[in-house]
Formats: sequence, structure tokens, C-alpha cells
Amino acid sequence: MSQTRITIRPLRHTDASDIYELMHMPNVLWGTSLLPSTPIDSWYKTVENWVYDERMHVFVADVQGKVAGIINMRAGTGRESHVGDIDMAVHDKYQGQGIGKMLLLTVIDLADNCSNLILKLKGGNALTLSVVAVILIVILWRVCTNLAARKGLDQRKKRCRRTLQAIM
Repeated sequence: MSQTRITIRPLRHTDASDIYELMHMPNVLWGTSLLPSTPIDSWYKTVENWVYDERMHVFVADVQGKVAGIINMRAGTGRESHVGDIDMAVHDKYQGQGIGKMLLLTVIDLADNCSNLILKLKGGNALTLSVVAVILIVILWRVCTNLAARKGLDQRKKRCRRTLQAIM
């Protein structure tokens, strides 16, 4: 059995047709406000806007040159400039393979280490229970280790590590 290589990379203009296909998958459309009648030209404009918008950080999961998943993180403005909204979708064919988890960890890392954003998850069917659990584990781990580091408590850090390893 061969391993499929999944690459997480920034969105490109050339991804528009793959994004159109992905966003019209039955499992992606279900539970969202997207309309199946949205024309491909509209998606080309949307992708172009995402590429040039400085507040948008869009990543795709690339499997053999095809977009298998997408996540975007949009930074707020004004009093909400520290808040980021996340939207995510994974192609029906690639669901259940850890792509959503990889995409989420990418934007969590970006928010945590590059932009200091607080992330706000938006609805839809894209977030499965296992992906939400990963988010909570990552957040719990970071809170525990940051608290332990500030107080110089190696024992608390070790206890957090053991607890999280038991959960995973």
C-alpha cells in the first residue's frame, strides 16, 4: 500500500477550478449556505479576491496536484482585529484521511505564532468531532505549558503532557 503525499500550501490563482469542484461536493454543500448553482466564474473571482486580500490567509491541501481541502482564516478589523474566522472544507473523496486536521493545525500555528489571533470556528459540516477534539487538545496543551512555563512548574508541565497523551 503506497502512502499518499499531502502538501499544505498557500492558495494559488490556478486552484480556482479545483475549489469550484470541491465546494460543489454533496458533503461539502450539505449544511452550508452555498448554492450548487454558483457559476465557476464566480469562484474564479472569489479565489482572486482571497489571493489579494491581506486579511485572508488561505491554505489548500494538495494531493498529486489536485486541491483536496481548503481552509481560510480571515482576520477581523477594528476592535475585532485580534479575532480570526475559520472556514474549512475537504473534498468528499478525501474525507477521513486527516486532511482537515492538517489544515486546522496549519492555521492554529499561524494564529498562535505569527498573528496572535484568537480563532473563531464557524459552522457547517466541515468540522468533524475528531477535528474539534484535536483543536481542544492543542489549545489545552498550549494553555497548560504556557501556565507551567510562567510559573516555572516542571511538574505541572509533565502532568499536562501525561494527561494529553492519555487522551490521544
